This record gives sequence, C-alpha cells and structure tokens, in this order.
Amino acid sequence: MLLYFFVLLFYGRSCCFCAEQKGNDHRLPPVESGDLVFRNGTGQWSRYFRDVSLREKRFSHAGIIRVETNAAFVIHASADDRTGAGFVHQEPLHSFINPYDDVAIYRVTDAAKSDREQIAVFAVKNLGKLFDAQFDLTSGERYYCTELIRDAVAFALKTNMIKTTAVSGYEIIAIDDCYAGDWVFLIYDSRAATVP
Repeated sequence: MLLYFFVLLFYGRSCCFCAEQKGNDHRLPPVESGDLVFRNGTGQWSRYFRDVSLREKRFSHAGIIRVETNAAFVIHASADDRTGAGFVHQEPLHSFINPYDDVAIYRVTDAAKSDREQIAVFAVKNLGKLFDAQFDLTSGERYYCTELIRDAVAFALKTNMIKTTAVSGYEIIAIDDCYAGDWVFLIYDSRAATVP
C-alpha cells in the first residue's frame, strides 16, 4: 500500500497576462522562465500529496514556468490517478492553474535572470521522460513533479538548494521542500488580495 501511495504521490522572457477560466481570476504579475508554480489540486490523491509536506500542507502539485513569445507554459511531471502512468509534459500556464483556487508562484532569489532561465532549459530537455513511479531520486531518467524541480534548480544554480523529506523510511521531495528557505521569494499568492 505504501508503494502504491508513492507511485501516485506526485502526479526565456517575461510575460504578463491574466489566467482566467472556469470562474477563477488569477491576475498574475509578470512571470519569467524558471519561476516555480504550485497549486492545490482536487484530484483523487491531492490530499495525500499535501499531507506529505511537513511545514505547509497547502499544495499538491508543482511545475516550472517557461515563457516563449509572450505565452507562458508550465513543464511538469504528472501521472494518471488510476494507473500511475505519465510523463514530463508542457501545458499553458492558464490551464495548469485553473480551475484551482489556491496557487502560488516563487522565483529564485539572488540569481541572474540567465541562471533562472536555465531551470526552464533543463525542464525542456526532459520533456517526454516517463513519470517516476518508483520515486527514485537517483535515476535521472524518470521524474515526479518535485524531483524535476529539484534537478532543474540544481542544474541551473550548480548546487542543490532543495532538501528531502523522510516519509516512512523513504527520502522524497515534498511540495513544500521546493519553496522552503530564503533561496526563493514569493511573487504571486492567490490567497493575498494583492501581489506581494
């Protein structure tokens, strides 16, 4: 049962736009390639994904923003709730954050824009890789959402900024591991009345 839980655990330039769809109105600040986006999903396993986080049980999925010709996309690793099969893929930012009410976007602190863009470059290079249903942090051949973020940030910054969380003897990367610490700062929070 524990393995099944883990199998399903983590299923450029600037651009400014509104992401509106299905009643949500996320008025986003300018986003950049390499920004990290988090959402609180409503899928079958979202509650479990949130509960793995030790500091803040707020989000259930994450991705990396890529901006291309004034259009923003999210590259993320996800899997089907029923089968656990999936891969790293790209979708428009507006469809990644909608219809979800709870969304946040973080940016790496004290890094050149060109370094932050390398986070997205790494993600693009891994498009199509299979979902990491074994949650093996050493393979580099398959990814779950936060594992992709960890490796992309390490590639871009030449150091591992994202620590792991121990759950039942397994080392994993929980959602809140990806924004814990002062190496990132919040640029958008759907809970706030205004952008920070």
